[in-house]
Amino acid sequence: MSKKNISNMIQSRKSLISHLSNHGISNAKVLEALGRIPRHQFVEESLQARAYHDVALPIGHAQTISQPWVVARMAELLFLHSQSAYPDLIFEVGTGSGYQTALLAQLTKRVVTIERIFALHSQAQHLLTSLGVENIECRYASSHLASDHAQYDAVILSAASDEIPVDLFSVLKPQGVMIIPLGNTKQQLTVLKKNKNGVETYTYEQVVFVPYLKGEI
Repeated sequence: MSKKNISNMIQSRKSLISHLSNHGISNAKVLEALGRIPRHQFVEESLQARAYHDVALPIGHAQTISQPWVVARMAELLFLHSQSAYPDLIFEVGTGSGYQTALLAQLTKRVVTIERIFALHSQAQHLLTSLGVENIECRYASSHLASDHAQYDAVILSAASDEIPVDLFSVLKPQGVMIIPLGNTKQQLTVLKKNKNGVETYTYEQVVFVPYLKGEI
């Protein structure tokens, strides 16, 4: 990439962060972290001119890289509702392009991320490694692994479910937080907080995500 193109990409990234700030994203750590991520590297070359537009873009296999506003909002809600301002361990369901993974990795000590589509898993793992993101573990899987007995501070789903995935909710620590697009055709961005009485539920904006499916492909 030429120096001019690099300069344009950096300026476009700054413009995106300004746009997000002007449209309600107020968490400074989230905005700063997102501003360090080269989103153009997470999409194919033909789409790089649109990489810093606030839109979802296709990444193949009927999947998308989420709209930056939605990625930022999910991260912001995570820290708004978390017991700790800096969760130690996050479980991400749906690595996709790895864009959200790269953001979460800057905001927590460790991220375990799973992807059910092998081609996306492999591509994201390679890209994140090349970008020097070290505090992540990428797994080719479709749901929580029974052999993994870890308890997580947070679970984030990058796919929609019309009901709470019990297997994923069960891996949360007490006071742990799940961020999930809950619903069918259109979903509500929903925060579920685990407590001794069961679950506290908070609903936010309407969003549209691909469905949460199980089974590796």
